[in-house]
Amino acid sequence: MYRSKEWHHKDEEAPVTIFPKAFLTIKQLEKLVVKNASALVLNTDCLPKYITNLTISEIKGIEAGSQPLNVFSMEVKATQILNLQQFHTIISAAKFNLGHRNNDVEKCFKF
Repeated sequence: MYRSKEWHHKDEEAPVTIFPKAFLTIKQLEKLVVKNASALVLNTDCLPKYITNLTISEIKGIEAGSQPLNVFSMEVKATQILNLQQFHTIISAAKFNLGHRNNDVEKCFKF
C-alpha cells in the first residue's frame, strides 16, 4: 500500500485516512508494506492476525487495537506509535525494528 501522490502532491487528491477492511478476511499474509500515507492512522485490529513480514513507514501513526497480532518480522520507520504500552502487549514478533526516528520509546519508561 503506497500512496506516492499524496506524499508529493497533497493538494491534488484526498489523503488516505482509512485502511481497507478487506485485509481482515485474509488469514495469513506473507508481506505487507504500508508507506507514505501522511494522514493514515493504522489500527492494528484492521490487519490480518498473522503476517510474515510487516513494514510500516512514514504514516501518521499506529494505534494498537485489542486483538493479538502475530508477525515474524516487523519494521516501523518514521511513524509514531500512539499507545506504545498497549502496542507492546498485543504484538508478537520474532524480529522487531522500531527504526532510528521513533522517539516514543524514550517517553515510555516501562517499555
